[in-house]
Amino acid sequence: MITKEMYMQYSDEELIKLLPNFNNHFINVNGIQLHYVIGGQGDPLVLIPGYPETWWAYNKVMPILIKKYRVIVIDIRGMGSSDKPFEGYDKRNMAKDVFELV
Repeated sequence: MITKEMYMQYSDEELIKLLPNFNNHFINVNGIQLHYVIGGQGDPLVLIPGYPETWWAYNKVMPILIKKYRVIVIDIRGMGSSDKPFEGYDKRNMAKDVFELV
């Protein structure tokens, strides 16, 4: 079991190896680069962790959810491996990030 403290020591590439059937990806949207993790098949299910969490916050439920859904877990701007710009953290702009990713 990886604790929050231990998580901070690992890269996304190392962590994704602990979750079979999931892959890391990056996409340029709304003027920034977002990191997301995707796996499974079926209807899309978008998971957005709250501050200060990253995609890893869902690591225990992701393997269960991919049995029915195509799970997309997003590191929102400013978090995890996504870009950390100086501005653009208003709800409308961050919603546009997610909309363009999906």
